[in-house]
Amino acid sequence: MRDDKDNYVIMSAMRFIHYTCILLISLFAGGCATTKSKSFESNEVAPFSAQGWGGTVCKDLNHDILPKNVGFQQAVQNIRLYQSWASGFVSGVNYADNDVYDVSGASTPEDTFIWLKDYCAEHPDVAIPVALHELLEIWKSEGKILIKP
Repeated sequence: MRDDKDNYVIMSAMRFIHYTCILLISLFAGGCATTKSKSFESNEVAPFSAQGWGGTVCKDLNHDILPKNVGFQQAVQNIRLYQSWASGFVSGVNYADNDVYDVSGASTPEDTFIWLKDYCAEHPDVAIPVALHELLEIWKSEGKILIKP
């Protein structure tokens, strides 16, 4: 038989687990809220549907990567998210074109993001996929695209 003291210990442990779960759910939900997928808000229509973090306009990127706007840690995370999205975009183009091995040539994901950041600073209302399409055209004109052997 359990006495009141045992029941109190069990209830205290259950409360602790309950509150811990609520805290973890709140932290997870808060993290998701700050890294949610964005939608197009640009007047310039992308020639395709873009999903995920990069499916937005340059002014959002400009805002999201500045520590004074979102805090240092969040800015670093946002830079990684945009860089990853841009890398996925480039990889998707590589996959979709049967003749192309690598549209970026020798450019690194970091190079791509730096170009995107600079482009977005000058063109805040342009959709990010449209900006990256512009970069693809530059790579094409410079002969950087690697064709499959």
